[in-house]
Amino acid sequence: MNNHKVKNWKQFLNESRQHKEILHQDKYGNNVVFENGDYRIVVNSPTNATYISLWFKENEWVKVGSLYADISERRFDWDTDFEKYLKISSIEIKPEHRGKGFSTKMYDALINYSNPKVKGLYSYLPDRVNKKQIPRIYNRYKTVIENDYQVILF
Repeated sequence: MNNHKVKNWKQFLNESRQHKEILHQDKYGNNVVFENGDYRIVVNSPTNATYISLWFKENEWVKVGSLYADISERRFDWDTDFEKYLKISSIEIKPEHRGKGFSTKMYDALINYSNPKVKGLYSYLPDRVNKKQIPRIYNRYKTVIENDYQVILF
């Protein structure tokens, strides 16, 4: 885990955040942002994503995973005022579709399609149910630990 005290918060910014265009809208009007074979990832909004869903094509497209996030006003030590941050409410992928890297791709979609005014994504460590996979996802990014929060700064 990247456990850093913040002296200069800008050194922890994740340069990989890029607001991207959607690939296309499916026949139901869903914003498709990732497609690979029988899988696709959809965001609820291309400029203010808070809900990401994973779909698998059997005969029809079937939802097999979801990620919910809430925008909240927070103030961490490096902030001069309250700022907008995302907090993951839940992430779930059906067991038969796990272990293929889709949870990470869902986090990437949330980051890349979130509101431009959102400053980062945080997780309250004591509330984490999944103590194995979620830390692996966060460790892909530059993170800061403040008290009981792990933060990915955009």
